[in-house]
Amino acid sequence: MPFPRLALSVLLAGGALAAQSFTVLPNATYATSDGNTFLSTLFAFPNARFQQVDGSLKTGLPLVDIDQIAWRRDATFAAPTAAARTATVEVRVGQGNRATFGRDFDANYANAPTVVFTAKPVNLPSWATLPPTNPAPFDVVLAFDQKVTYSGLTDLIYEVRVSNGSVASFTSYPQDMATPSYTSAIGAIVGTGCLNAPSTTLRMGHNTLFEVSQTFVSFGFNTYDAPPSAPITLLLGTSDPNLTLAGVCGPLRSNATLILPLASTDATGFMDYQRLEVPFLGSLLGLRVFTQTLAPNAQQAGIQATLSNGRNTAVPATQGGPWIPSLYTYNTSSATAATGSTPTRGGYVTRLRN
Repeated sequence: MPFPRLALSVLLAGGALAAQSFTVLPNATYATSDGNTFLSTLFAFPNARFQQVDGSLKTGLPLVDIDQIAWRRDATFAAPTAAARTATVEVRVGQGNRATFGRDFDANYANAPTVVFTAKPVNLPSWATLPPTNPAPFDVVLAFDQKVTYSGLTDLIYEVRVSNGSVASFTSYPQDMATPSYTSAIGAIVGTGCLNAPSTTLRMGHNTLFEVSQTFVSFGFNTYDAPPSAPITLLLGTSDPNLTLAGVCGPLRSNATLILPLASTDATGFMDYQRLEVPFLGSLLGLRVFTQTLAPNAQQAGIQATLSNGRNTAVPATQGGPWIPSLYTYNTSSATAATGSTPTRGGYVTRLRN
């Protein structure tokens, strides 16, 4: 009899639908609440390349067969010019490392990403009026051409390439975003860096950025005007010895209790922020450290290494808000640009289905 067979098919289909679930980034709380800000980058320009890394899913548990990505409008920002538009859109998904996430799009991937949504024209809805609900519904929905499984062992990266947009130039499209409300501190400069031989004008530099949330403390370090393609070593200590050593290009501005390898500079001698993140401990609040970076340099006289300036940085004395384990970078001139903006904390509120 056909009826039992049909009934069985319906039940099986219903079970398959019920098995699908949604995951909201960069924090599950945004499934029911609006992000705290917006950003008009994706779909606001005729061409763009955008990449976001997220660490909230790094639990060791995989997301199997992700088959859809979705975004929504900011619930409160008025944008009467955010009319409907079209663009050619491509989406890629891969894995990487949030701690070393930088401006070089391709270098951020630990392995080759999967093109989950092949480049094709997409109709984007009008966001010219405020949504009827807060948060807004996810109404930019892309069903993948190829499912992808995320391992849960590294940080998830997704990338969106936009081209041939129907807007001639920047036209607002206020996409919902979550950004952190951390307490932060930038270190005071201590001394000057060595001249980066053979240059007679460029001195190697070093910045710090320490951030405190409810659950983590992040220590960030970068380097600039250093030898190109050189591995950077961090000297981290609790005092400034201001010690001059024979053959060294400049004084040591850290007693180097810890010596840590970071990453390598690019072809211009720049190394973006490398972040060391540890669980929140009250004893870290107010901790003061002295740092300096070092790079090998075969053209440096004496000991063949170049030193940066020092930094005197105290961890903020107060705790910040919820941890947002995401960073993003973008370029609004080309869908295939090699590099983007300096990575920024936060991310688009994004829904995945699997």
